[in-house]
Parts: sequence; structure tokens; C-alpha cells
Amino acid sequence: MRIAHLDVTSGAAGDMLLAALLDAGAPIEAIRGALDGCGLAGEVELRLVDRMAGAFRAAHLEVRVSDHARTRQVPDALRDIAESGLSDRVREGASATISRIAEVEARVHGRPVSEVHLHELSGADTLTDVVGFWAAIESLDIVRISASPINLGSGVVSFSHGRFGVPAPATAELLRGIPIFGAEDAAIELTTPTGAALLATAASSFGPLPAMTIDRIGYSVGSRPTDPPRILRCYVGDA
Repeated sequence: MRIAHLDVTSGAAGDMLLAALLDAGAPIEAIRGALDGCGLAGEVELRLVDRMAGAFRAAHLEVRVSDHARTRQVPDALRDIAESGLSDRVREGASATISRIAEVEARVHGRPVSEVHLHELSGADTLTDVVGFWAAIESLDIVRISASPINLGSGVVSFSHGRFGVPAPATAELLRGIPIFGAEDAAIELTTPTGAALLATAASSFGPLPAMTIDRIGYSVGSRPTDPPRILRCYVGDA
């Protein structure tokens, strides 16, 4: 059985998770096709590039969103996924991830889901991360996913609702019941709400590297350089 283990001891964002899967062999053409099916053709451009993280090479995914991209709220994103023509697994995984974020935002702000303005879901970039992740999982024939305990970072994060200590409220809610820790040597947010939602939805267990025969390893880094370098690793192989 094909399995994947996500080493997120350096944190996780949606683009980092997708970049690691691409670096492990998921074809970027499959991701582009999945995004086109969700109505993102002409709105999003993807480019996978190599970056040096200290002495190590890692992949970085550049997601460029057109100025003409549609504004999408949760119902729009879910409808685009439902009408995409993608496989059941990709549609169900992507829909579950976005719905999980929506439910958490509603709880944090004390409003019904229908009234919540989801800033993180207003753009095509979140739909790219979420749909792209599930399309990459399918393209690599991965049946089961596990992950390490999740590094949240430390310090203060600023976003549309103000300034909060790391983790952001939505990230903390998304990771209820999941092993987490904060890194005192990184006074930045290392795990984003989208990264947290993908891990909470996709991983069936959290802990050390499971017994497996590894045949692929993907490495990725995020947009901001850090010292020390923060590299996400994705191991793919057979249980």
C-alpha cells in the first residue's frame, strides 16, 4: 500500500505541502488540469523552482494569481469543486478541507458559516493549494497519509482581524486533538490555517516516521527565508 509521511517539524503552509508532493514526483500538469477543472484557467499560473535553504536544495512553488481572478467565498469554492469533473477522492478531500476552515472561522467569530467572510478563501490561491494538494495525492497513488507533530512557530502574527500570538485563532482551532509544539527559535508563524486544515483533514495519524520502504522524498520551503532554514519533507513509499 502506498503511503506518505509529512515531516512538518519545520511547519507547514498550503503551498509548501503541494511543493513537497510535486518535488516527490507528482506531475505539475496534473495539478494544472485539476485547477482548470475548477474554473481557474487563466487565473492562476504555477511555477516550481529550486531554492537553496542554507546548504540544501528544496522546491518552492510560485503561485501567481491574475488581477482578473474571480473573488470566491466558501459557497463559490465548493460549487467550483463539485462541478469540476475531478475524481471523487479529490472532490471530497478538497471540499472537506474548505468546509473545515469555514466551520472554524464561524466558531472563532461567533457567526453562522453563511455570514462569515473568509479572507483566506476569497482568492484563487487557497483553492489552488487545496485542490492541488489532493490532486497530487491522487497522482502519486497515495492511500494513507501520516504526519509528524506540527511546529507552529512563535511570536505574533498580523492579519485582517488584528494581531495575535502564534498560533492564529483559526490554526489553533483546526489543530484541536493533534500533536503540536512551538519553536522558540522561530519568532514567526510557521503553520498557516490552510496548512493546518490540510493536515487535519488528510492525515490519519501523527507521530514518528512509520515503518515503510521509501522510494521518493520531496523537499520544500516557503516564501520567507528563515534562519535556520525550515524545510518540509514528504516521504512516499510502501507500507
